[in-house]
Amino acid sequence: MFFTPCLQLVAEAAEDIWDRYGHDFGTNYSGLFKALSHIDYNVRLAAAEALAAALDENPDTIQVSVTKL
Repeated sequence: MFFTPCLQLVAEAAEDIWDRYGHDFGTNYSGLFKALSHIDYNVRLAAAEALAAALDENPDTIQVSVTKL
């Protein structure tokens, strides 16, 4: 699929910027939870990848996040 490599490049660029400037987006994942059921597959995929990355960065939020799913 054409969009997947583009999304990957955007995700990598965003991660680089966040790492470089040390910005923390917190642990409120409600927007990501909502996006997991979006009509568009690419939105669902991006939300799932973002949630996985967020949980990897904040493992102490895994239990609470799983209960909200």
